[in-house]
Amino acid sequence: MTTFYLVRQAEAASTLDLPEELWPLSEKGQAQANQLIPILGNLRIQYVYSAEDRRSLDTVLPFSQAYGLNILVLSELREHNIKAHDVSLQRQAWANFDFSLPSSESNRVAQRRIVLSIHSLMLHHLNDEVAVVMPTCLIALFLNAIDPQFTFDQWQEQGIPDMIRLVRGEYNISWTRIDHARPLLALVRNQEHPSL
Repeated sequence: MTTFYLVRQAEAASTLDLPEELWPLSEKGQAQANQLIPILGNLRIQYVYSAEDRRSLDTVLPFSQAYGLNILVLSELREHNIKAHDVSLQRQAWANFDFSLPSSESNRVAQRRIVLSIHSLMLHHLNDEVAVVMPTCLIALFLNAIDPQFTFDQWQEQGIPDMIRLVRGEYNISWTRIDHARPLLALVRNQEHPSL
């Protein structure tokens, strides 16, 4: 059984002085990253993948240092540059998956990219426990790909950081949201969908 944990980045300290991919974690975000150490440790994570932006890397760095795991950086986990903090733009992109800005990918293109990336990783890590840290929009697009009932509004309800447990069986993928208040107990949704 292959188990993946999709981890949303911790809170960023946004600033106009830096491009978004260089934003560091806020003080609260640093605390959130430290809180992931025992949570991911209890899940017996063996491999850690991250998007290449600073926020993603800094989210998982305390855990990887505490457990002596290398962070494997994948460009395929990058943001698709439809500004995540602009809710009206994001809503427009979810209403029309072919919508994009001049310097961005559409949701359709980004969704195809993240599905192929996670599928490839799952084939490479049969029977492993793997954490993947990436932007929230990509987590949402992946969930929508395996569960078309997953909506924009559900995405907006994700916590910071949020964690989704994916289990790939022989014929399906099930997903469960982990409740950070009770990380080992509260699995608040469990859906099974055809395997990628």
